[in-house]
Amino acid sequence: MAKRNTESPVTLAERTSAGLRSALFDELDGLREGRINATRANAVAKLATTIVETVRMELDVAKYAERNKLTPERAAKTLTTAVNLGI
Repeated sequence: MAKRNTESPVTLAERTSAGLRSALFDELDGLREGRINATRANAVAKLATTIVETVRMELDVAKYAERNKLTPERAAKTLTTAVNLGI
């Protein structure tokens, strides 16, 4: 018999920094109330960290592109290179 999912239903987060914050606070509330287990909370925290790191990298590349007057195409190539190198 399959294990029944007793955790809170999944709702889509708004794809903004405010939406991410709201989703994280919902997870924190669920953890404190016992509706969400620690394994799920840890997975959500890791995903949030990855999202924030990705946005930070995009902002860094945008600043670099602006300082160095790169075309959008060259900036995109720079971002791709940074991602591939894991910078």
